[in-house]
Amino acid sequence: MAAISAQLASFKFFLSLLNDRKCSRFCCQIKSFENQHSNWSVEFLSGKESIVCNKVRIGDQRIVRIKEGDATGRHVVIVDDLVQSGGTLIECQKVLAASGATKISAYVTHGTFPKSSWQRFEHDNGGQPEKGLTYFWITDSCPHTVKEVKCKRPFEILSLSGSIAAALQV
Repeated sequence: MAAISAQLASFKFFLSLLNDRKCSRFCCQIKSFENQHSNWSVEFLSGKESIVCNKVRIGDQRIVRIKEGDATGRHVVIVDDLVQSGGTLIECQKVLAASGATKISAYVTHGTFPKSSWQRFEHDNGGQPEKGLTYFWITDSCPHTVKEVKCKRPFEILSLSGSIAAALQV
């Protein structure tokens, strides 16, 4: 339960970061929207528009589709708890770009990136969402990843220390 509370606190911190940056015209795409995280996702995103994508696997092929919502003209932030190879996230980025998103960013609590798979993620080079991400926010929950991606665009590291302390009421 403490891990989920820390993740929720981290997500609250992330939303406050977006508000501080005056990101008013963004939508959150939540890949895992229909599983156990749906209740907290809806709670924290109330008042924000959302886009729901779903992933279907057919053999080794991964198909991502927009299930509901409209990405046109928006800065879409993909929200997930964990990224490893990043394949689904990249497919989601492609679908959102093809659907008219003007910027695409990602927020992931745990970026594990085995075999340096973080290198698959490119920066959008100033508003070319088909080329890459504007921002890729990850937390410092995986120190090895932080060392590898520090100061590399599009990555930005968010510290969990304050969120964990608040969740534990320390």
